[in-house]
Formats: sequence, structure tokens, C-alpha cells
Amino acid sequence: IAVSANDDITFTDSSKAIFGAGSDLQIYHDGNNSKITENGTGDLFIGSDSLNIQNSAHTEYMAKFLADSAVKLYYDNVQKFQTTTGGVEITGDADVSGEVQVGGQGSNFSENNLRFKSAGAAYIDHNTVGQSFIFRVSGSSSLDTTALTIKSTGEIQANDYGSGNNTGTEAYNLAVDSS
Repeated sequence: IAVSANDDITFTDSSKAIFGAGSDLQIYHDGNNSKITENGTGDLFIGSDSLNIQNSAHTEYMAKFLADSAVKLYYDNVQKFQTTTGGVEITGDADVSGEVQVGGQGSNFSENNLRFKSAGAAYIDHNTVGQSFIFRVSGSSSLDTTALTIKSTGEIQANDYGSGNNTGTEAYNLAVDSS
């Protein structure tokens, strides 16, 4: 078949462009969905130094794959995920149903848990000058109660110290022994 410039090859629904002696590669539309099927013994390779996946109108990106560079994923044409030389960058929130492993010693973040394994010192850093660390808890009658604040000056404020059920005994409060 010789196809000239501006000529089309038209296939009806469910008609396939078939490649390979064993129908290894098929490109077709089944009446509802467009499909590329690779049935051969090898893999399907798509080669490009800049591969872009867009919506059908070609007005929004869904993914970009750049040679020797980044993989970028989009939501509603806004980049949300990118691979970098140092790892990955996520723009927005990440909803993780399992654990996030950090480093080679098994430290992890998971729902309601931050755990550091016993391999050297553990740090929680806050590198914005003049801001505090605030630890919050949710009680049965109120949400997001500030339980402890470590101020940028090093001062510690325990908000419920000596009030309610926290009677000021060491069993319920922070005790500092200077000896």
C-alpha cells in the first residue's frame, strides 16, 4: 500500500492494523475504546527523547518523560510529581496508606506514628527563624488542642500543666531534674 501526503488509511471499528507473524502488535478501535496491544514474546518499546501524553484535544498534559531528566505527572494540567537527581518532588499533599520509609535504618512515618530507629542521633529540624514547634492532640471533646510548644527561644510551654486531670504530678507532666 502506498500512501501519499494528505492521504488517510481508514479502518472501521474493530478492524486492526496488525504487525508481526503472530499478530504480535495490534492497533485498533473496538467501537468504545482505542487500544494498542502487544502480544509478542518481547516488550513494547516507545522511543523518544521527550515523550508527552496529553488529553485528546492536546490542550493539557497528563505526563512527560524526558530523556536523562525528569518524569513529570500532572493533575488537571498542573504538575504534581517529578523525579529529580536527588529523588522526587511532590507538589500538594500526599495521601499514603502505608508507611514511608526514610533512610537505610528503617525510620518511618505512618498514620499516627513517627519512629526513629536506633542508628545515631534523631533530629526533628525546623529551619525557619523565629517559629515554634507545636505538638497538638485531639481529645474526645475538642480537636487540635495544643499540648506542647517549643518556642524558637528554647522555652517550653506545656499548656495543660496543673489544670483539669493534670494535677501537676510527674505522672502526668514534664518533670525536669537539674541534678
